Amino acid sequence: MTFVPRTFTQILEDMVIYVQTTTTISDFTVGSVARTFLEAAALEDDEQYFQMAQIGRASCRERV
Repeated sequence: MTFVPRTFTQILEDMVIYVQTTTTISDFTVGSVARTFLEAAALEDDEQYFQMAQIGRASCRERV
């Protein structure tokens, strides 16, 4: 199974869709409180994906 890290944009879009469908929050324009909060969370998730990809690459190099 191949690990495919998601991009910041993919993560943010999924978060916006989730919040839109599960809450009454509707303002996700750039600079809004909701979007800014989700962007911060998506940025952290993106960093985690990057670190996991780095670990995966390092372990592949060790096997060779």
